[in-house]
Amino acid sequence: MSESALVAYNVARERQLSRNEARRIRTRVDEARKKAVDAGGRWPFELLQNAHDAGPRPGRAGIRVRLATTEDGFLFEHDGAVFQPLDLAALLSGGSSKDFEGEDTTGRFGTGFLVTHVLSEQAEVSGILATETGPEWFSVSLDRGGDEEQILANIDAANAAIRSARQLSEIDNEPSACFVYRMEDRAQLERGLVTFRTALPYLFATCPKLDEVVLEGEGTTERWQAGAFRQPPMEGLAYRERSVQMYSGNRTRTFVAHVVSTQAQPDSSAIFVSETGSHAAQLVRLPATFPRVFRRFPIRGTTFLRTEAVLEGHFNVDQERREVLLKDPGGELVEAALDCLVLAALLAHDLHIEGAHWLARVGPIAEGALSDDERAWWAERLKARAAEVAQMPLINTTRGVGPAVNADGWYADFVGEPQLGRPESIDADALWDLAARCENFYVPEKVISRDWSLIAQEWKVLGVEGLNIFGLADFRNWALTGNPKAGEHLPLEALSVTGDRLEWLARLYELAGVASAAGAFRPEWLDHLLLNQRGKLVDHARLTRDLGVLDGTKLAAEKLKLDLRASLLDREVLDVAHKLGLERVEKLLSTVVTPTLTEDAALDKCLSALDQAVQPKRNPTPEYVVTAGTALLAHMWASQAMGAGDLARRVPLATTKPNEYHRWNRDNPIMAPVSTWPETARPYSIVYPAQRVMHVDYGGADGFSTALKGLQAWGIAHTDPLQEDVPSELRDRRLAALVRGSVSTTGLIVRDQACSSIALLSREVINHCTEPQQIKALLGLILTDIVVRDKRWRTFVTVPARGGGQELSVEFRPALWVADLLSRAWVPVTDKDGKQTRFEPSPAVLRDLIDREWLKGNPQALEFLAEVFSFDRLELRLLGCSEEESKRIRDILAELIDRTQTDPDALERALVAAEEQRESERRVAIAKSFGLAVQEALRTALQDRGFVLELVDRGFDYETRLGEKLLEDASSYFGVERLLLEVKATTSGEVRLTPTQAATASRTPDYVLCVVDLRGIAPERLSTPWTPKEVAAHSRFVNTISGSVASTWALVERAQVEHVPIRNGAALRFGVAAELWQSGLTLSAWCDWAIATLRDKEVA
Repeated sequence: MSESALVAYNVARERQLSRNEARRIRTRVDEARKKAVDAGGRWPFELLQNAHDAGPRPGRAGIRVRLATTEDGFLFEHDGAVFQPLDLAALLSGGSSKDFEGEDTTGRFGTGFLVTHVLSEQAEVSGILATETGPEWFSVSLDRGGDEEQILANIDAANAAIRSARQLSEIDNEPSACFVYRMEDRAQLERGLVTFRTALPYLFATCPKLDEVVLEGEGTTERWQAGAFRQPPMEGLAYRERSVQMYSGNRTRTFVAHVVSTQAQPDSSAIFVSETGSHAAQLVRLPATFPRVFRRFPIRGTTFLRTEAVLEGHFNVDQERREVLLKDPGGELVEAALDCLVLAALLAHDLHIEGAHWLARVGPIAEGALSDDERAWWAERLKARAAEVAQMPLINTTRGVGPAVNADGWYADFVGEPQLGRPESIDADALWDLAARCENFYVPEKVISRDWSLIAQEWKVLGVEGLNIFGLADFRNWALTGNPKAGEHLPLEALSVTGDRLEWLARLYELAGVASAAGAFRPEWLDHLLLNQRGKLVDHARLTRDLGVLDGTKLAAEKLKLDLRASLLDREVLDVAHKLGLERVEKLLSTVVTPTLTEDAALDKCLSALDQAVQPKRNPTPEYVVTAGTALLAHMWASQAMGAGDLARRVPLATTKPNEYHRWNRDNPIMAPVSTWPETARPYSIVYPAQRVMHVDYGGADGFSTALKGLQAWGIAHTDPLQEDVPSELRDRRLAALVRGSVSTTGLIVRDQACSSIALLSREVINHCTEPQQIKALLGLILTDIVVRDKRWRTFVTVPARGGGQELSVEFRPALWVADLLSRAWVPVTDKDGKQTRFEPSPAVLRDLIDREWLKGNPQALEFLAEVFSFDRLELRLLGCSEEESKRIRDILAELIDRTQTDPDALERALVAAEEQRESERRVAIAKSFGLAVQEALRTALQDRGFVLELVDRGFDYETRLGEKLLEDASSYFGVERLLLEVKATTSGEVRLTPTQAATASRTPDYVLCVVDLRGIAPERLSTPWTPKEVAAHSRFVNTISGSVASTWALVERAQVEHVPIRNGAALRFGVAAELWQSGLTLSAWCDWAIATLRDKEVA
């Protein structure tokens, strides 16, 4: 090759090399600007790497870096090693001045530097250049925009600018390098600065030559300064730490970078940072998007790791520092760093760093990251480290410090919701509150519980075994003592929680309600955590919601051995929930327990059970049917009254006939127990068939008095043989038996007239009474009970009737039972052959059935027999007497007829005189009974005041003396002086004294007259009992009557000894006019006077 050709070749070659450089610069800058997000987090570290890798200037221990943001640009400068010519050449050409594998070489400005142009295509670069003649200051403008020609032209221009470098005599106050970028993409500037600022505490640990970083913003400055590394002795560890202070205005923050390595492999470590607070150091957590692996500087593609520490080492990385290469020895170094991660968790816990538990976090690989092989490599190793950490005693729980996994002892339990994989659907704080009260749970302290739950969930995803991550579904296993079986009923005490158990359950239900609303709940999770109304914890499937079943129904069911409470959801927990303001409990319970039971449905259950009990071959005891049926009936009446009629009529009733049960029939009610009948009817109960009378045990059953009211009102049972009936129509013989006179009733009909009747007489009683003792009992019932109490048979009323197409009226006896007796042949007579024939009632067939005792003092029976059954009245009177008395009466009547010469008028006069005598005796009896009543009322009133009354028969009624109650504090003052009290009653106003009473009053100064004023009182009231209060209201007491009576009595005494004396003086009466007594003292005032008078006498 000729010399000229060689020259031309070299020129062309140099030009091509320059073009290659321009092409490479353009390609790298374009890549950075197109992948702005990636480059935006990378550029600060490229600048720092170029400053740090060259090391400090000679004579200095470290380097200082400054990053400053202005309105229109960004500045990066440092005071590390100055530019060497090779560095400057690499900067301008876009190459690199260092070996890729070198760790501490001085070469810089490789292709990675081109990433910084993500901020701007133009940059001003200035700095100190080392030359053989001394340091020089250079300044060049880099423009990486445009095409290759433009970039090449800029390279040429930069090369030319270097010629303008100036000599420096002093460099101490000059930065070694300064890079200024025009502001084009502020977002990438801020992204890079945020990442850089977050990484600073870690960079001070990985970059030992870095001493200070200054971050300047618009109006703010942060100065980060690192101290020297310390190496506190840690057994088994190669541990070092570096303190970092951040100054910003008047505020100072102190961080410590902790570097944990093993002595066996010091080139791999785990780094975590803590910030020193006023009380304790606090772990600094890493953002999710922050790289988790450093090779001195962050490896951008390692955000897939879920840890809170940085793995750092001399790992194999790709040229762009995006990923860690796991081929040996890189993989071994990563495994060593992972080992350090485990040690870091234990160290931070031992150092009592707040938040140290986060270093136990070893989570699964983020979705979408790495290849399948890489994911498998990492997953295997992360699982092993997570399992190792899980066995360390790192967790502060409600019991103490313990591990997450422990095969030989206790371990921590973590709040979560593993059943559905939706931890966001549950209120973890509320779940923790419940778990912390469970004696079988050892949950992390509340302030760190959520953190540990996340950590444990991630461990579980990695495959760590032995973890207990619990949710709502697990309380049924852990909150209860023992291991309950399906269907088992547990006492509330089996709920092993502290505090009020009902309140705990209410809060559990509230939380379940939240989960249910989010679709993250299943009813079986509350099995054995639901209370029935027996206070037992049962399965949800065995419960029914109580929609107002009354206590009375439940009690009645218990009598039937039907335990409704055991199957009904308890409402007490719901009441507690309402008091606590828990709003979701009621809806939750309605979701969990869907079957419901209303009051009517509960009653139907009871009725069905009772109905089954009385089925043939079941042979229940009458006591069982009586007790259960009474409870049901009493409750129905008390709760629903007439509204329960249809249900009540389904209750089978035990009868006096063994194993016979009555079921309601509209036309055939039953008789109530005999003990409930009127007393006069009870002896004749045999007139009713045994299956038509309720069992005797009903009378003594609890609640039967209430049940009986219902039985009557519902038309189920009669408590009285005497009833009222309204027959729809009466005709023929029944009507004829009730119409007065000889009116023809042929074709006549009387409709809808209220009549008295005997219960079941026509349908049951007459047909049942076939034996003589039964017929006699029926006759006894009629004569001693019915005719006495029923007034309707004695009267006739005019009622409308219809016959022959005409509206008529008839006089009608409204006693249906009379018609039944007169229109039927019901009296059996047995002939000499033993054949029995029934006859209609007549004296001939009834005479021998009548018991004489029935007629004694029973004028109604005599009248009935004479008027209805046509008995002879005299015969009836004699039947009412004993045979001896009957004979005597017959003799007297015979003599009376002889004396009156068979004069009817004379006989009638004798009858009138006898009646007057009878009336007189009646009045005397009334007066006597009233007097006794008044005396007793006064006795009560006076004794309440402390008086003791003694009956005296010497002209006055009562003698009183001061009672013992009033002598308790004055026993020495009283003697035997007496007050004499005379009680008189008047209906006219004047009170009349007998001679004996007047004599006593005139001679006794302490005589007291008590007048009970009965004026205006109805005569019938006088014969009824009087209360002390009533007597007091009508009584007046006169203390001065003695003087008024004395003068009159003296005149009478003189008259008795005159020449013409008074005869028959005992018949005299002394009248005390109303004006003398009606102004007397009331009972209360007189008692006060009497006490004072007696006290005065005792003192005297």
